[in-house]
Amino acid sequence: FLSLDILEQRFGQSSIEIFKQFKSPFLIIIFIIGFLSLLGLPPFGGFIAKLTILSGLAGVGAYIMMGAILVISLVEAVYLFRLLSYTKDTQPKVKISIPLLQKAILASIAFAIIYFGIFPNALLDISQQVASSIIGGVHV
Repeated sequence: FLSLDILEQRFGQSSIEIFKQFKSPFLIIIFIIGFLSLLGLPPFGGFIAKLTILSGLAGVGAYIMMGAILVISLVEAVYLFRLLSYTKDTQPKVKISIPLLQKAILASIAFAIIYFGIFPNALLDISQQVASSIIGGVHV
């Protein structure tokens, strides 16, 4: 969403058409990392989140909800890959420059998405502690 904000500021609009207008390999890679994480594919952080949710739902027998999540993920995949196909459009594109601070922030977020996808235990331990304190000490 931060990278979309950068594009919106540059082009003055927030429609899907901005994907046809810009040329920036850095932003495209950031988008791909974010999109694949949203889809819940390994080795991205979204995979661990989606797997944890699906495991919890399976544990309580909520198979209809699991099916709904998987169907929604398929629809999400269609739209996200369609959006990425706009970046391959052959129209002339505007090369945009991104300030170093914004690049550093986007790169660190992308790194965190990949890091927590590969090494999720630290984040899962924190989540376990928070869930336990919210529920009142009952182990989740």
